[in-house]
Amino acid sequence: RGSLKWLPVYCSNDLVHGSWWFVWGSIGMVLVAMAPLIDICVVSVRNDIADDILPPEDVKISWSMLMTSSFFFAVGSWAFVRAFEEPHVRPLFWWYKHFQNDELLGAWLFLFGTLPSVPYALVSFAEYPDLFHFATIPGSIVMVFATWLFVRACYPGNHTAVSAPLVLPRLKKLFGSPLWVTRHCANDWLFACWLILWGNLFATVLAFLSLLTALATMDPKAVFLWVSSFINSGVFLVGSAYFVAGKYLRTDYCGPMIGNNVCTCTIYWRSYTHY
Repeated sequence: RGSLKWLPVYCSNDLVHGSWWFVWGSIGMVLVAMAPLIDICVVSVRNDIADDILPPEDVKISWSMLMTSSFFFAVGSWAFVRAFEEPHVRPLFWWYKHFQNDELLGAWLFLFGTLPSVPYALVSFAEYPDLFHFATIPGSIVMVFATWLFVRACYPGNHTAVSAPLVLPRLKKLFGSPLWVTRHCANDWLFACWLILWGNLFATVLAFLSLLTALATMDPKAVFLWVSSFINSGVFLVGSAYFVAGKYLRTDYCGPMIGNNVCTCTIYWRSYTHY
């Protein structure tokens, strides 16, 4: 479990536990996005004037994008639960190359859910050109990169330790081979989990500080936005911590050598194949 050995143990393994946190957090995001959409529809029926900077249609599109992304996250998280649960169940789309296992399906859905965050961050910064909204642009790009690493790592052939990872060789060129590189960035899956963990930690702290500002101004819409953002970011933070804990390589067991080839353990959570 790396540096997160202190996390409480629940469910059949850490990855299942983390996936359930993502499921409930994603469902919460869907419900949060539904409330403003309903409010916008009620306002338009009453012919009231909305006090948002964006036109009502643009606000509706923004919340609809959030709800769609949250739906992708929820289904993808459920696919991860299926992929990591014991005993193993047959993948939903075993016959389709790009969804041939549930872990790959979940990774693609996470990527689909994250992609809209980049244009959304750009539009938000155009409307609110401040430091906070500027910070969301590189943050969203990092999250897209992390989910793309998920997808890459989940294709058969990329799971084994003998398959050269994308990130580790580049980190070694930059920093050498200290423990934090070789241990905590041992494979692309683990590196992506760490990116998402730090991203969610940043989002949680930022949402909390924004909530304090909203409480000072007593703006009900801002309070609703940042309370929900703080809670959801915290839920995703816990889930991503369990993802990190569950993706460390096991070093306590290694199978026999075959010929001149030293056995290598896969990064599968479930089994450790030896070559």
